[in-house]
Amino acid sequence: MKQQWPIMIFAWRNLWRYPKRTAILITVTVLGLATTLFFNSLMLSWSNSMLDNTLNNLGAQWQINAPGYQQNRDIEHRFEFSPEQQQALEQSGLYWAQRIHLPGVLKSEYDTTGVDFMAVNLQNEQQLSFIGRFTHSHPELIDKFDKGSQPYQIIVGEALLNRLKTAVGRKLVLMTQGKDGKLAEIGLRITASYRHSDPNIEKSMVFMPLASAQKWLKLPHEISEIAVKSPQTLSLEMVKNANFSSEKLRRITPLFKEQKVLNWRELQPFAFASIEMMYNFNWVWLLMIGIMMLFAMLNTLYMSLYERRNELQRLFILGLKPRDLRRLLLLEHLTVLLISIAISWTLLVALVASLSDGIDLSFLSEGTAWLGISHQLFLGYDYELWLTNTAQLFFGLFLFGMIPIWRATRIPRLKASQHTLDNH
Repeated sequence: MKQQWPIMIFAWRNLWRYPKRTAILITVTVLGLATTLFFNSLMLSWSNSMLDNTLNNLGAQWQINAPGYQQNRDIEHRFEFSPEQQQALEQSGLYWAQRIHLPGVLKSEYDTTGVDFMAVNLQNEQQLSFIGRFTHSHPELIDKFDKGSQPYQIIVGEALLNRLKTAVGRKLVLMTQGKDGKLAEIGLRITASYRHSDPNIEKSMVFMPLASAQKWLKLPHEISEIAVKSPQTLSLEMVKNANFSSEKLRRITPLFKEQKVLNWRELQPFAFASIEMMYNFNWVWLLMIGIMMLFAMLNTLYMSLYERRNELQRLFILGLKPRDLRRLLLLEHLTVLLISIAISWTLLVALVASLSDGIDLSFLSEGTAWLGISHQLFLGYDYELWLTNTAQLFFGLFLFGMIPIWRATRIPRLKASQHTLDNH
């Protein structure tokens, strides 16, 4: 260690003898590494937002349907929800909610529009969907909906209110196909309106009490779907696992032999493909940035070594062996990389802290809705991802940086340079 100490001090001093050259090397590395870490964190935030939106927009992790329901969501594709099935779900430890989900037509005194209407139990929806979380700020709605104190009511989106030129407290007429194939209609009073980051959902989704819908459509124990969710948060790692399931779900599946149990990947293939694409693109981006950083650093390193050729030759003449020269240059190279990593991480931590309120994409609300993400993206301190990316770039740059260093410290080149100095 005592023999290495003078080389380490010499390497450190060499860095700051030419601060401009060192600053160029550090800047190139910081730009590449910080850009890579930020972009990957942004893509991870994007993927998590898409996953959350997919699960919370009435999708859940699993869904139990009648065969053919996904191809044609009409009243014909329904099933009877037996007491045994209900008891099994209640004892399973899973979050679940039964629903009637049908297309319909909503009519006010001024306009008429097509909608997706969903009959729900708000108490059960609280852990499953955005409409359940909406009731956290409106707890009085649960009593009205679930306990039947006001059975003939409806919740609509703000955008739909504007389209129909109506307001909370007024009445609407909801129409859909009945059990007998004829048109069924019901008058409902608007008791609340909700906001959603996706304007399309706000314009098309309406909600009414499940018990009222079953009575109106003469479906006393029949429903369209059951949404099921595990208490365990679904992560991106679980998403990539095609065989991901829940032991609790597997225990109740035999009770639904006549129905289809679908996971969210089957329910939302576009969202799954988009998330998978984002995850894979992270590695493409890392490779692209890595190659650009490699060329930039090698080019800067070659120029640096070319400018220092006389210095290296004099050190060789003074008795410093080629291996010591290599050790000296590698220590300088290593120091530049470590300083660059420290600066990059500091910049990224400061950036994430400054964006604690999220990145507001509300001016792109139509685009974010089409992509299936929230209009507010939150960056996190993704230390595991940062460490992985940093380690990959560090080892790549360090190993490839050995090439010009080795070429500059070969004995034939140093000896040839020695003759050049002697001639001068």
